[in-house]
Amino acid sequence: MVLYRRERTIVSDDLLRFAVEGARLGTWRWNLVDNTAQYSERSAQLFGLAPGQALDRALSFRMIHADDRAAVASAVEQAIARHGDCELEFRVVWPDGSIHWLVSRGHAGYDTDGQALCMDGVMWDIDARKHAEQQHQRLQAQFLRAQKMEAIGQLAGGIAHDFNNILTGILGYAKLALANKQLDADSKVRSYVQEVVAGAERAAELVQKMQIFSRGPRSIDGEAAHTTRAVVEEIVKLLRAALPVTLDITQELEDIPELPVPPADM
Repeated sequence: MVLYRRERTIVSDDLLRFAVEGARLGTWRWNLVDNTAQYSERSAQLFGLAPGQALDRALSFRMIHADDRAAVASAVEQAIARHGDCELEFRVVWPDGSIHWLVSRGHAGYDTDGQALCMDGVMWDIDARKHAEQQHQRLQAQFLRAQKMEAIGQLAGGIAHDFNNILTGILGYAKLALANKQLDADSKVRSYVQEVVAGAERAAELVQKMQIFSRGPRSIDGEAAHTTRAVVEEIVKLLRAALPVTLDITQELEDIPELPVPPADM
């Protein structure tokens, strides 16, 4: 009976070792009494150490990213205090300076008085998942920005359309007044109407820029329509014309890459 149980334990240990190796898990044991730790070879590899290079408690903590050390220590302390599992994600800095994401899960063992004696656990690499979560967050942010710009463009286009209808009437009637022969050339009224025409034409130019902005970068500045610089410069011109003269806009543009040219059928 004892022999059967022993063989069964050996088989179970082999299966456990096979599962750990197959899942590429690193194992570790932390002695909470003397504050020492033992790490498997796979754990050392997860910290970027060369084969045969030992990983100890002090080295492992130093290799944790400085911004994550406090969170790691706090999570371990809380798990021990509540007699629960400890699972946390953190970054490690490899000897070559590269940063990698790991996740570690452990559980403490206690004596009959409830004093924590050790903590056993496993760790594995989540670099690929973290990168995927980041490439996704960036795409989501770009999508949200594109939605905001589209909404702003639609709003600008609607305002420009309505404003253009009003300006058409003002400019048309003002020019008819100037063409009226009954209006003397030296009349103050003529000079007033000329100012109305000049102001309406400036407003019409602003409306045209708003319409260009609402259609997107393809319509801005002809051949330069596809450069990010041209887009920024046109927006600054639009803002400068709309703001009071007491406010000024200072622009500092570096050499920035061109926007991709959309297909002709778009």
